[in-house]
Amino acid sequence: MIKVAPILYTYKTLSNGEHPIMIRLTLKGKRRYIGLGVNCKANYWDDINNLPSKKHPHQKELIILINDLVNSISKKIYTAENSNTVLTLDELANSILNIAIAPTQSLSAFIDQLCEKLKENGKIETHNIFRSTKNTWLKFFKKDSFYFDDINSNSIHDFEKAGEKKGNMPSTTFLYLRTLKTIINMAKKERICNPEYNPFQEYSFAKFRRIKTRKRAISREDFRKIEDLEIDEKSRLFHSRNYFIFSFYAGGINFVDLAQLKWAHIEKTQLYYTRKKTNELINVPLVGQAIKILEIYKRYSNCKKDDFIFPILSEIHATSISITNRLHKVNHQINQDLQQIGETLKLDVKLTTYVARHTFATVLKKEGISVSIIGQALGHEDEKTTRIYLDSFGSDIMQQAFEKLS
Repeated sequence: MIKVAPILYTYKTLSNGEHPIMIRLTLKGKRRYIGLGVNCKANYWDDINNLPSKKHPHQKELIILINDLVNSISKKIYTAENSNTVLTLDELANSILNIAIAPTQSLSAFIDQLCEKLKENGKIETHNIFRSTKNTWLKFFKKDSFYFDDINSNSIHDFEKAGEKKGNMPSTTFLYLRTLKTIINMAKKERICNPEYNPFQEYSFAKFRRIKTRKRAISREDFRKIEDLEIDEKSRLFHSRNYFIFSFYAGGINFVDLAQLKWAHIEKTQLYYTRKKTNELINVPLVGQAIKILEIYKRYSNCKKDDFIFPILSEIHATSISITNRLHKVNHQINQDLQQIGETLKLDVKLTTYVARHTFATVLKKEGISVSIIGQALGHEDEKTTRIYLDSFGSDIMQQAFEKLS
């Protein structure tokens, strides 16, 4: 006969010190373990009764959850025995996976656990998006935590309307809704919540695919004003302006990639680097002002192949976490400086590092350069198609296109 017992699986320890609560199935010395999707610290577990102790803040809920599942399993075993059916451990385990488990863990707490794992694995950008999503929903609900039951078709609709009222861009709302849906799917996979739970069943994301993000670019004339502005070389503004200008002349390279450029990426007057976002190899000719800016930073470096070109990162930034944090901080500072430059020149567009990226595409488009060569959708929906076209053009054509920037 198959024996059924709840246990605290201490062979596995999570980053927060908790262990998974599991159901152990035993038959003729063989064992199978089924996770409940909930965890518990050892000091909250009653080893004698194999249940959460009175010290556990959710003891009653967990005991009900465990007993309900144990009873469901026992009924399956009893039914099989009465019908003279031979039930194997694998068959029983597979049938258990179809038993719906009511969530006892809050959705916000589950997101915290995911964030810990992401941080441990060095996936800082995803960690930041998950954390921002959680904090945004906490502000929406105006409480310290929220549960799976809080997310339904009504709350999703209200969340969207609240974003519109605050003036959020549709792309921002889309990001938080899409991320939450991803998190819920992860919870279902780990059996933290009922596999049938789907608050987005009646919600359509199609509306967001029809919305085009408002483009940000400045005119060639305004860009010249930025280039010609007199700035003290000892100021932070000087470097921020240089990064902006180099981004423009280097094919709209984004800040994350620019900050991690090394001298090894430069071969004569060509720039070769792998774009972090897409892992694609980018090859662009360096013209005019881009080369002049590189000459400036040769004074700050020994120009060894492994040296960073720009004084943004150094050898102390050795982990993905430290790099991400540093880039986030410096990008914020640069955008502040660019905004100050824009206000000084009385520009209509709020300057950011992204503006240089889009201005690159816009200026060449106005010069009559093929959209395929420009890469009008740099980093956007048509990027793969654009890169395929770019690869098919010779370096001479690319050189001619980039010379239009000067």
